[in-house]
This record gives sequence, C-alpha cells and structure tokens, in this order.
Amino acid sequence: MGPKKTLFLDEISTGLDSSTTFQITRTLRDFSHLRSATMLIALLQPTPETYNLFDDILLMSEGTLLLALSIANTP
Repeated sequence: MGPKKTLFLDEISTGLDSSTTFQITRTLRDFSHLRSATMLIALLQPTPETYNLFDDILLMSEGTLLLALSIANTP
C-alpha cells in the first residue's frame, strides 16, 4: 500500500456558466480515471449533464451525510 492520489475541490462552479462547469468537471473526471485518483468535489446545484459525470454522490447538510449513491455505469 502506497500513497493515494486524492484531490479536494471546493465550489468549482462559482462564477462559471453551466457549460464551463460541465467541461471542467468532464476534464477532472477523465483525469481521475486515467490516473486512478480520487476526487472530492463540492458542487452546488449541478445540471443533470454535470451530475451524470460523477461515479459516486454524497449528499451532505451541515456536515452530516444524508445520502450516499454509487451511480457509475447506471443508465
């Protein structure tokens, strides 16, 4: 067991339109898959297209985990 590749990103869509947010998220997803990395991204109100780029979703409120979903490879 060695070092893990992990990247934490907070509110990456602030000030961006939905198209730019989608493009950035898609690039981050491709990078994480290519490098076998884990990314934890805080994203407020993503569009359905951006939402569908994620493998797993954690819904939190005030530091409490409300819902955890694995959506990878689901139609």
